[in-house]
Amino acid sequence: MTNLTKVGLTYFGVPLLMLMMGAILTKYPPKKKNLWYGYRTHFAMRSEESFQFAQSFFTPPVLVMGIVSTIMSLVLISLTIINNPAHLEAVGWTLCIFYTATLFALIITTELTLFSRFVDPYREDPI
Repeated sequence: MTNLTKVGLTYFGVPLLMLMMGAILTKYPPKKKNLWYGYRTHFAMRSEESFQFAQSFFTPPVLVMGIVSTIMSLVLISLTIINNPAHLEAVGWTLCIFYTATLFALIITTELTLFSRFVDPYREDPI
């Protein structure tokens, strides 16, 4: 495997995966609650209403993140290869950390929103 192939797989894999996931979930959203497809966490799976809300809340930002991350990767990796290839690994790791942090932030935001909308604080049964 050449270095360029490794760069492509490593630094463009995550943004392209987010882009594909967002596009697929936008075009073919899950019709009902299921165990195989869509945004599935404890709070999202509590009811059909929370599941559908989670899909509509989570999908658009993932699509936008995929588009922005792909463009950002193309620009930053291209500029790094042209100007200073020695810094390619550092730029790549920085991008990977950024992707991971933004995805975690989106998941946390979705979970907090689900909790505030669908979990009754006075329930008798535990969460």
